[in-house]
This record gives sequence, structure tokens and C-alpha cells, in this order.
Amino acid sequence: MAMPSDLLDNPTSGPVLKDYLRTLMNNDIKEKGAESPYKHGSDDLVLKEFHLPVNEDVRLVIRSKDVIHSAFIPHMRMQMNAVPGMSTVFRMKPTITTDSMRMHILKNEAFDYVLLCNKICGASHYNMQMPLVVEPTSDYNAWLAQQKGFEMASTPAAPVEATTTTAVLEAATTAPNTH
Repeated sequence: MAMPSDLLDNPTSGPVLKDYLRTLMNNDIKEKGAESPYKHGSDDLVLKEFHLPVNEDVRLVIRSKDVIHSAFIPHMRMQMNAVPGMSTVFRMKPTITTDSMRMHILKNEAFDYVLLCNKICGASHYNMQMPLVVEPTSDYNAWLAQQKGFEMASTPAAPVEATTTTAVLEAATTAPNTH
């Protein structure tokens, strides 16, 4: 399946090009199976948004299955690389809920914290972003209970304190599917 030249020449063809590339990748996986170079990203766990509890210590365990990614939350000035074959850890304590940012601080109902990848990590890099919701612990626990396949990481070196919430980011498996 050759790339149509009109997709390369037209700067407004982004969505069409994206659909074309996704079809190309899916066809290659069907044809070559485990030998397809696209197979490494075919185990995506699609999340529409990521949640954290407010005013609680959070331990983010960041892992990657394929290449170096960088989990970045710009509004919280937090960034940590995800390196294949190892877990990296970042501790933080979100102190302002998403709703407080929207209604009281910024007075912008459209505001969202964002979690994104800050490395040029591959063809779908631009898709690796999602809203981050900071909310009361009860709402966070309700969201967490609804997640299918949510995997808690094994503890790297230090044990997790009983009062710490652990959130796992699988950089290669959290890219939202926006096609």
C-alpha cells in the first residue's frame, strides 16, 4: 500500500494521513504478526483521562515497553522519563483540584490539566496526551475502581507508605485512541 502523494503534499490532510497510517499499521500487523515492527504498540490500554487525588502524596511509577517517553504535567512542573526495562518514580502532592482551577483560580471552564509525552517517541507521539483530573479522594477511588486492566507496579526499591497513593503510567500503553 503506497502512500498517496496528495497526502504528503497537502498540509491539511492530517486526519486523513493519520487514518491512512493506522490502516497501514493494522494491515502490516495482520500480515506479519509478531514480526511486524508496529506490533510493539498494539497492546495499547486506552484511557480517556488520568485521575489523581487532591492533597494526597502520590507516587507515580512510570514505565515504557518500547522507547524512551517522558511523562510531562506542565501545570505541575513535573516531568519524568520512562525508560524501557526499568521503572522510574516521581513523588508529588496535587493541591488544587481541576474544578478549583476552572472556577476560582483561572475562571476558565474549559481548563484541563494535561498529561502528555514530551519526547519525540514515534509516529503517534502527537496522540500521547490526555486530560488529567485532580479530584477529592472519594471521586478518585470511584474512578480507579472502574478501570479495567489497571496494573499496579511492583515496588522498586523503597516500600510505599500506607498513606501514599500509587499511580502507574505505562507510557506505551496510555496513548488515547483518537481515530
